[in-house]
Amino acid sequence: ADARRYPNLVWKNRHGNNKVRFDRVMCDVPCSGDGTVRKARGLLDNWTPRSGLCHHGDQLGILCRGIELLAPGGLLTYSTCALNPVECEAVVAGALSWAKGMVEVVPIQIPGLQLARGLTTWRVPAPIAVEGAPPGGATYASWEEVSQDERNSGRLRRSMFPPAADAASVKVGAPISEQLQCCGRLLPVHDNGGCFFLALLRRVGDVDVPLRRGDKARVLHNGLEATVRGQGTGKFAG
Repeated sequence: ADARRYPNLVWKNRHGNNKVRFDRVMCDVPCSGDGTVRKARGLLDNWTPRSGLCHHGDQLGILCRGIELLAPGGLLTYSTCALNPVECEAVVAGALSWAKGMVEVVPIQIPGLQLARGLTTWRVPAPIAVEGAPPGGATYASWEEVSQDERNSGRLRRSMFPPAADAASVKVGAPISEQLQCCGRLLPVHDNGGCFFLALLRRVGDVDVPLRRGDKARVLHNGLEATVRGQGTGKFAG
């Protein structure tokens, strides 16, 4: 199944149908794998700073769907074997912004495991080579620096940038940046191994998950069961 569109599950009891929610959800998402270069030597030969850009949208979709399926009080782990912040902290920040207080990042406390704190600032690489760019390629500090043509291309997203650099949401950005420091980065200097990113989120609010295509729904006025086929229109939109 596509984890971005994991279906709603329903269990029945004498009170009717109830959507299944999970106490634990693990999102170990597809990534560029740039944290594995010590064992995957060939990966470094083809690596560029732009390698993680194409994964960001899928990673954010998987994490947001995992949050939707999480029960109040439940815990979710988001992890990658990458160190590119566009695949790590940016995804967590994007999910926190989308969730609007539904979840919070909690500190990772594992005895004997040493982790670096999550990043709060980073630059996003240009998706294509730019003539006259400095060594390593052109980078952007904020969404406002991206040209309109590049925005329209869809290769960069606002959610890739640090929340504090998003001029459209300064008030929202500061608390999200603070939570990002609770994320963890496992570095080779910590255990003489590979690199890993980990975030632990807890759902603190209860927001109803919207129906999705294929879900079963009961029509209140006639008691009949129907299958959701689309988003609906008019008063049935959603």
